[in-house]
Amino acid sequence: MAHSSERISPRSYLSRSFSYIKCKNLAFLICDAPTSSTLPRFIKEFERLHVTDIVRACEPTYSAEALQDVGIRVHDLSFPDGSVPNPQLIENFLSIVSDRFDNLGSPSSQSSDDMSPTSTIAVHCIAGLGRAPLLVAIALITYGMLPLDAVEYIRSFRRGAFNNRQIQFIDEYKRQKKSSFGISGASLRQSFSRIFKKKMELAAS
Repeated sequence: MAHSSERISPRSYLSRSFSYIKCKNLAFLICDAPTSSTLPRFIKEFERLHVTDIVRACEPTYSAEALQDVGIRVHDLSFPDGSVPNPQLIENFLSIVSDRFDNLGSPSSQSSDDMSPTSTIAVHCIAGLGRAPLLVAIALITYGMLPLDAVEYIRSFRRGAFNNRQIQFIDEYKRQKKSSFGISGASLRQSFSRIFKKKMELAAS
């Protein structure tokens, strides 16, 4: 029986690049699963983008010790490939997001949509096309982005993200109320909407 690191190698070419998703104070790095041999290259990118936490949405394919040695927290939130997370896993993920970003200040006090967050959460599954983007979409929706806008926004950075079941789940996802940013939900949705429209206009030009 092949080891997990060997199982991912035929699909790795699909998503070897990193996808940096930034909206206001939120910053995520979506990638495919590192292996023991590729982890040093991943760590260099993590350090460049100020990754403080990494969420593994699949079974481990590498030891977490090397990441912990450079101060990156590793969180195991695995769920089956092609599926959607259960409510407890979503709660656990949003707790990580809240702990990392909620105290960074209010976007309403910032004048630029392109400010540089001081922390990034990396999220990966096997190919970085299903489970990892889904968790990031849930975070964006929770903090005010419209569900299908979140799908298109992430896909503009990571082509091929999400399967039909995951898109349906996102479309039906009920956003949890957030007040941590100190602005109304309507105001935050407008802010995300401006970012989304700007990104789509740039992609079309």
